[in-house]
Amino acid sequence: MAFTKIAASVLDGMDEAMLHLRLRHNGVVGRLRLGVQASFASGAVAVLLERYHAEYPDIDLQITDGPRERLLRDVAASRLNAAIIITGEGWTARSAPLGRERVLAAVARDHPFEARGAVTWAALSDCLLTLPRRGAGMELRKLALLHGILPERMLFHDAAIDRLLALARHGDKILLATEGATGIRMDGVVFRPVLDEDGPAAFDLALCWRDGESDPVLTHFIELARQTHEDGASFSGVGDV
Repeated sequence: MAFTKIAASVLDGMDEAMLHLRLRHNGVVGRLRLGVQASFASGAVAVLLERYHAEYPDIDLQITDGPRERLLRDVAASRLNAAIIITGEGWTARSAPLGRERVLAAVARDHPFEARGAVTWAALSDCLLTLPRRGAGMELRKLALLHGILPERMLFHDAAIDRLLALARHGDKILLATEGATGIRMDGVVFRPVLDEDGPAAFDLALCWRDGESDPVLTHFIELARQTHEDGASFSGVGDV
């Protein structure tokens, strides 16, 4: 009798292990290590992650934030399976477009810019600008420099976006952020698009991964990312926050 119970237990364990292996082979269970450069409290990236969690709830999604170059190095070194980054030079492996994010200025409600529908780089040139050191900070700085903002007018802070929004709520400093940050609600702060000569300043986003990657978990994520982009998942617009 004892032998029968032990044998049944072993067989049940083997069945469970085989089921787990089949599910992993099909990309239904497992782990996805994803780097994300920009804020994703709202917008196309948030939509993608919500869809992925809904379709694959048993995947352990581990997200790492950081600057673009570091995330791409981690993908190349297999420390990350993939990364969602602002497009630019330095990546020659596989990628898929994810859409665009506008550049926004977060200002206090009593700031003169609050009454405007948008602000220009020229208007920002006389302001003190706050930028996040992590995430999209370096790309925002490069874009600001390209449009004539002096380096001494920009201050980096090694803090999360919600902390920087709290700083923008008090005083005359303006936070430059990407559009995904609009999902973070902060009393006393409004977002205004930044305009350049061609219209709203924006970044293109892309999902990047290594050549030869065959993990079925990542394959499903790439397929869903492409579908989400084709479906036109986008921002609902920038309003007062």
